[in-house]
Amino acid sequence: ATATWWNSSIGNQQIFLSSVSVLHGSATIRRGIPVVFPNFGTAPKNHSTSNIPSHGFTRNNTWDFVGSKEQEEGSSVLLTF
Repeated sequence: ATATWWNSSIGNQQIFLSSVSVLHGSATIRRGIPVVFPNFGTAPKNHSTSNIPSHGFTRNNTWDFVGSKEQEEGSSVLLTF
């Protein structure tokens, strides 16, 4: 998953996303904020995560929007994959 847009409380876009970015899942998005787990980059050899792709397995999965919540201290979004 990649956060490709976020607007401030007054409506200003905060994340740059190029108009030529491909968003149909065939390639990694090179802009925005990637959601990576459990590792960022390549895991060390002989590590428990060494068989997981670089940047983990969450980055290239399709995520489903479950819901959102707005509270006085901030907002949150719940996604599943």
